[in-house]
Amino acid sequence: VEMIKQVPSVNRVRYRLVPSRIKEDDFWQRYFYAILLIYREETSWDDWNHIDSSAPRKDLNPGPRSDDHAETDRHP
Repeated sequence: VEMIKQVPSVNRVRYRLVPSRIKEDDFWQRYFYAILLIYREETSWDDWNHIDSSAPRKDLNPGPRSDDHAETDRHP
């Protein structure tokens, strides 16, 4: 909620997409995943290599699911 107050553009995009095109949780998951990608691209931080890729984790960029709106929630 605090982020929505601080970044009005995020609120506008969220308002357009949730819930008509994607679920609230999916919106935030994709938003923070995009921020992570930008951060990783802009930093030369070598510690990214220490992350254990074998550790179980939730997929942050899932493909379309059967319960999603397949026609309205496509990724290029």
